[in-house]
Amino acid sequence: FHSSPVDASMTSASRYDFYAGSYDKIDGNKDLSDALGLNKLRCKLGKSVSGEILEVAIGTGLQSEYTDLSSPRIKSYTGIDSSNGMLSNAALRDSIRSNEKKVKLMQMDASTMKGLPSDSFDTVIDTFSFCVFDDPESVLKEMKRVVKNRDAGGRIILLENSVSTNPFLKGIQDFTEPIITPMSRWCRWNVNV
Repeated sequence: FHSSPVDASMTSASRYDFYAGSYDKIDGNKDLSDALGLNKLRCKLGKSVSGEILEVAIGTGLQSEYTDLSSPRIKSYTGIDSSNGMLSNAALRDSIRSNEKKVKLMQMDASTMKGLPSDSFDTVIDTFSFCVFDDPESVLKEMKRVVKNRDAGGRIILLENSVSTNPFLKGIQDFTEPIITPMSRWCRWNVNV
């Protein structure tokens, strides 16, 4: 273990304010993301969104690099995150700066989404964040609340890691979670999405 000023007593927003400056070095590492197939998945997600879009836990805006925000199929792109540091980095991303008329970044708790009206987004997306939410079920409920009715074309798209369906691998995830979580920016890799 290494000594870190980040610990379990901190809020998620405080932790990610601390991580904001170095976040993209690991999570945005192109070679690693290519090797794991994550960039292909991000591209596929980016091509599938349209209309009024909400990205929950936008972080540093990594997904925006894989979404053509200038496309006429995208009316608006709202990104929320609890960390001001992460949002500050997202605001600097070229894909966001070059489309600033369509993009709105807001500091907000994903488990309450106060200020976002019900039935207001065509597409709600989240990429690799459920493992860090304190209350993932509340986040899902809020996503369901703010997305338009399915009959009106509303969609929620999650690109997530989850606990394994293989009992042996699940056991390893559960057993090692207390060790892995502090080393993985407090991502609990055994969350059942």
